[in-house]
Amino acid sequence: AMTTLTTIIKVGLGVAVLLLGYSFMGLAAVSIVSNVITLVILLVLARHNFSLPGPWKVDWTLQRQMVRLGFPLMLIHMLQTIFISIDVYLLRVMLPNGEEVVGWYNSAYKWINALQIVPSFFTLALFPIISREIKRSLASAQRMYTLSLKLMLLLALPIAASVTFLAYLLVAIVGGREFLPQGAIALQIVIWAIPIG
Repeated sequence: AMTTLTTIIKVGLGVAVLLLGYSFMGLAAVSIVSNVITLVILLVLARHNFSLPGPWKVDWTLQRQMVRLGFPLMLIHMLQTIFISIDVYLLRVMLPNGEEVVGWYNSAYKWINALQIVPSFFTLALFPIISREIKRSLASAQRMYTLSLKLMLLLALPIAASVTFLAYLLVAIVGGREFLPQGAIALQIVIWAIPIG
């Protein structure tokens, strides 16, 4: 229930800030807000269900170990964040009308960012399940992974096709008529990154 609630909050607020035009910074703020809400819910649940013995202390050995083990994941996330935002910078600096082109591109990319929430949360929900299953049966975990991939493709392909046909309407809704036809053409191209991704 808690995961569902925080996911609904993240998706709802994420879509809202994207539609209002707050791209990266808006999503960062949504992430902070939803994480604070999750923390409060977890603290209430922990306090209600567990009694912690003695005074609370930080286990610095555990903290160092967690930083060491989590560093590769942090690095992957950082590089992924750079990877998905470097294109805007490159368009801005490499083209003579870079600001205008970035506007067209961003009007298309708002839909991509909104739709990326679904596979992101699906992966976050699935990762611990498959991790636990690997300990029990590698073959079963592989079947779960294959089924999950098929489900995501079954969802992504119709979405990409629908967005391709509705691109002019979708860009007009988010960016306005001044971003047409270039924004719609950009959306028709970049939407196919979703099934590939």
